[in-house]
Amino acid sequence: MKDKILGLLKKYKQFILFCIVGVINTIVSYVVYRLVLLINVSFIAPSVILVSASVMGDIAGAINSYFLNSRLVFNNKSARSMPKFVINFIIYLALSALLVWVLVNPIGIPESWAKIIATPIMLIYNYITNKFWVFKKKLA
Repeated sequence: MKDKILGLLKKYKQFILFCIVGVINTIVSYVVYRLVLLINVSFIAPSVILVSASVMGDIAGAINSYFLNSRLVFNNKSARSMPKFVINFIIYLALSALLVWVLVNPIGIPESWAKIIATPIMLIYNYITNKFWVFKKKLA
């Protein structure tokens, strides 16, 4: 049984590390998201603040993500991955903000839960694109 568990951990080590980094990114992102939501500016529409909070949180998480994933998860310290990461992140950002907006507005989920619900969905997108495109190593 112990060998089986160790075998699974070894087999899925990269994904497990990606998820651990993701938890750290999520904490960073969510803290920034909630801090921005605290801004109460009467002349700015609540939906603008909501989307801005989501975007700013995601940017903070992305900066953390690039450094931890490139070094710890995918072992790719090449600066060539940065443009792909930025492109992938812009797509991620748009999808994440749209998902948060849909969860809050048409569906009616509280804004404090929307980001938490969107995160696992975006995790799958992010892992696949990072593994197979952003940090993919070229074959020799």
